[in-house]
Amino acid sequence: MKQSHFFLLVILFFGFNISLKADQYTDSLINVLSQTKDEYKRADMMNFLSKEFSTENTSKGIQYGQEAYKLSSKLNYTNGMIFAKRHLAENYFVYNLTDSMAENYNAAIDLCAKSNNNELIAKIYCDFGFHLIYLSFNEKAVDFLLKSLSIFQEIGNDSGVVAVNKFLGSIYIHKNSQLSLEYYLKAISLAEEKNVTGEFVILYNNMGLCYSKIGDKVKSIENYNKAIDFAKKTDINSLIYTYHIQSFSYLDDKDWDNALDVLRKAISLKSNHPDLIVLGDIYSKLAHIYMVKKNYQLELENNLIALNFRKQVGISRLIASSLTNVGSSFINLQKYDSAKYYLKLANHELLKNDKVNRLMCENLKVLYTLYKKINKLDSALIYFELYSQYNIQAVNDENLTQSMNKQFGYDRELKQNELHASKIQNIYLALIIFLFVLLCIALYLRFISVRKVNLLLNQQKNVLEQTNNSLEQTQQQLSKSNQELELRFNDIQNLLIEVSNAKKIVEQSAAELSELNKTKDKFFSIIAHDLTNPIASFRVSISVMLKYFDQMTTPEKINYLESAKKNSELLSNLLENLLIWSRSQRRIIGFDPININLKKSLDSNINVLATAAKNKEISIINLVDNSYSINSDEFMTDSILRNIISNAIKFSFRANKVIISARKINDDFIEISIKDFGIGLLPENIDLLFQVDSKVSTPGTENEPSTGLGLIICKEFLDRHTCNIKIESEIGKGSTFIFTLPAAK
Repeated sequence: MKQSHFFLLVILFFGFNISLKADQYTDSLINVLSQTKDEYKRADMMNFLSKEFSTENTSKGIQYGQEAYKLSSKLNYTNGMIFAKRHLAENYFVYNLTDSMAENYNAAIDLCAKSNNNELIAKIYCDFGFHLIYLSFNEKAVDFLLKSLSIFQEIGNDSGVVAVNKFLGSIYIHKNSQLSLEYYLKAISLAEEKNVTGEFVILYNNMGLCYSKIGDKVKSIENYNKAIDFAKKTDINSLIYTYHIQSFSYLDDKDWDNALDVLRKAISLKSNHPDLIVLGDIYSKLAHIYMVKKNYQLELENNLIALNFRKQVGISRLIASSLTNVGSSFINLQKYDSAKYYLKLANHELLKNDKVNRLMCENLKVLYTLYKKINKLDSALIYFELYSQYNIQAVNDENLTQSMNKQFGYDRELKQNELHASKIQNIYLALIIFLFVLLCIALYLRFISVRKVNLLLNQQKNVLEQTNNSLEQTQQQLSKSNQELELRFNDIQNLLIEVSNAKKIVEQSAAELSELNKTKDKFFSIIAHDLTNPIASFRVSISVMLKYFDQMTTPEKINYLESAKKNSELLSNLLENLLIWSRSQRRIIGFDPININLKKSLDSNINVLATAAKNKEISIINLVDNSYSINSDEFMTDSILRNIISNAIKFSFRANKVIISARKINDDFIEISIKDFGIGLLPENIDLLFQVDSKVSTPGTENEPSTGLGLIICKEFLDRHTCNIKIESEIGKGSTFIFTLPAAK
C-alpha cells in the first residue's frame, strides 16, 4: 500500500465540509475522475464520491462505494477497501437496510484489525454506535461506543473521546437523565480543557435539556445561554438548532408561552443554507402549541409549512407525520373533506414503508376520530380495528432489538438495574395492552348498542316519512299554482330587463360607431392628402421627362428618375401598409400564434433590411440571447419587427448603429428594445404616432419618405397579442422603441 494514497484518502474523507457547494465538489471530482489514470487515486476519489452522495443521491453513493471496493480489492489497497465498506454502510443506513449496514461495518472492522489501524477502528466503532442509536439498538450501541472510547483514550485522541461521551449521553437523555448528564459533563470538561470547540453548541444544549429533565431549571437556562453564545460565534444554523432544543424543556413543562417565544426566535433567523429537517420540526412544534391554545387556523398554517419543508427533505416518515397533522388540523376546523384528503395521503405515504407502525397508529387514530365526528360509525369501527392491530404491531416492533442483536452477533449482558427497569417496563406494557383490549371490547359493545338504537330510530323515521309524504303532496298541489304565477311574473320582469339592456347596448354601439366613423373619415382624409402629393410629383417628373427628354443632360435625367423612384416607393409603401391595416380592421388577417426563436426571427428581418442599412453605413447589432422564444403570429411578428427596424434605419444618422436587445420580464412576456442614434422625437408627438386620426409623418435623416402608417399597424398587431409598446426619445440623440411579445411556454 502506498502511504501517499492513504493520506489522500484521509484528506478526501475529512475535507467534505469546506465552504463550496456539494454539487460543485461532486461535479468537479467526477470530471477529474474521468481523466485520472492512477488507479489508487481513482479508488480514493470514488470513495469520496460515495461519502458525498450518501445524503444527496444514495443509489449513486452505493454505486461508487461498490466500484471503489472492487478497484481497491484488485489493487490489494487495504485502506481503500476499509473506506469503501465504511461508506457503503453509511449509504445502507440512509436506505434503512440494517442488515447490509451491519455487514459492511463488520467487514470494515475486520479489515482494520488486519492492518492494525486502531484509530480507524475506533472511528468506525463510533460511527456504528451512532447509527445504532438512531435505529434504537441502544444496548448494542453502548457496546460499540465503549470499545471506541477505550481505543480513543489509549491513543490520546481527545476529539474522539469527546464525541463518544456525547453519543453515550444521548442514549440516556430520556430514560436516565442523571446518567446522561454524567457523560455530557465528562465530554464538556475535556472539550474545554483541550479546546475542542466544534462540540460546544451540541454539548451545552444537551446539558440544558438534561438539567431541565432532572428539575434544575437554573442550570438548564445557564447551559442554554452558553450554547446560544457559542452558536452566535459559529453560524446561524447552530443558533436556530439551539433555540429548537431549548423549546423541548418548555414543552416538557407545558410552558407554552416560553416555548412559543424561543421557536419564534428560531424562525426569525434567516440562513442561506437552512437545515430543512430542523425547520420542519420547529413549525410542527408551533402547530402543536397553537392546537393546545385552540387557535386551529394558526395550527393548520404551521402544519402546512412543516409539510412543505419535509417534502423538500423527502423523508417518507416525516412527510407522513406532517400529512397526518394537517388532517388533524382540518378536523379541528371542522373541514372534514380536507381532513379526509390529507389523512388518506398520509396513509398512502406510510404504506411505502413497513417500519412506521407508530406513525400508522397515529394516522388510523385520527381517521377513526374523523369518521366518528361525521357519524360514519361503520368506517370509524374499521379504522379503530386497524388502529388496534397496528398498535399491537408497534409494540412488537419495539421488541425487535433482541432478534436484531442476534444478527449482529451481540451477547446481551445487562446490568441488574437495567434488567429490573426492563421488567417493570414490560409489566406496564402488558397492563396497557390489557386495558387497551378492554377499551376495544367496550367500544365495540357500545357500537353494537348504538347500532340497535339507530335501527329503531330508522323504523320510526320511515313511519314519519310516510305521513310527511302525504302532507307534502297536498302542499305541493297548493303551491304549484302559486309557483306558476310567480314564474309568469318573473318571465315578464326578465323580459323587461332584457329589453332595457338591449336598448342601452344599441345606444352605446351607435355612439361608438359614430365616433369610429368620424375617426376613419379623418384618417382617410389624411391618407388622401398623403397620396395626392407623391402622385402629383410622380406625374410632373414623368411629364417633364417625356416632353424634354432629348434636351436634358444625363444628371438631369437621373435627378428626375430618382424623384420618380422615391415617389413610387412612397406610394408602394403607403398602399401596402394601407392594405395591411384595412385587412387587420376587418379581421381578414388570421391570428395563428406559434413558438418562434426570437433571435432567428430578428436575423431574418435584419437581412431583408440589410441593403437599406448598408446604403446609410448603419450597423445593426442583435444582442438577443439565442435561448429566447416567443409565442406569436409569424406574419404579424415579421411586420412589427420590419417596421420598427426600418424606422430605426430611416431616422438614424449616417455611419451609426442600431442596437437590438431583449430581456425576460416574467414567465409570460419578453421585452424587446430597438435603439437608434438619430434625430429623436418631440414628447408631444410620441402619443400621436399610434393614433389613426393624427398625422405625424417625418422624413428620414436623408429625406427618406415616411407614411406614418407602419407604427399604427404595429400597435394593431401588438394589441392582438395583448402586448404593449412605448417610446423613449431625446431630440438629437435618438429613440428607443420598447415592446413586449408573449414568451413561449
